[in-house]
Amino acid sequence: MIAEMLATKYRFQYYKADDHEANHLQRITPYLQPVMFKYSKMSWDEIWSQTAEKLFHDEIEYYHERFPFILNNLNQLNLQMPVFLEGAAFLPELIKHYPVKRENVIFMIPSTEFQFNHYARRPWIQSIQNECHDPKQAFENWMNRDALFGQEVNRTAKECGFQASNSGRWTC
Repeated sequence: MIAEMLATKYRFQYYKADDHEANHLQRITPYLQPVMFKYSKMSWDEIWSQTAEKLFHDEIEYYHERFPFILNNLNQLNLQMPVFLEGAAFLPELIKHYPVKRENVIFMIPSTEFQFNHYARRPWIQSIQNECHDPKQAFENWMNRDALFGQEVNRTAKECGFQASNSGRWTC
């Protein structure tokens, strides 16, 4: 939401990775994208019943497998104009290989408290939790996975020379 507002305000192009996921999933194979394929066949209960650590490691691999699809989408944009990129799929270790100025990249990482409070209020979250045999545990696994993910993005962003921090409600 923030990236979209900024893109509109500054008249930049806007690419939200989540808006393209369904299309990406239609093009996967079990051999080239095994983690994406596995998750595409799982129920919400099967997904969110796993430990946060397992979910976290699979999420990293999922985004590595998905990145070529995203690059294909981005190559269709006018890359002479600035683009706001939104989505967890833009991992620092993937972005660092492309000719972007480090000072033009900011990783916004929600705090754990923000995640727990904000996600609990999203209207669509209930339909996912309703499909889980233990909705409270499923939500906790999800939020703990996101906390691990945020810590990893913060760590690798700094390691790759990008801007990131862990202070406040949002970090950049």
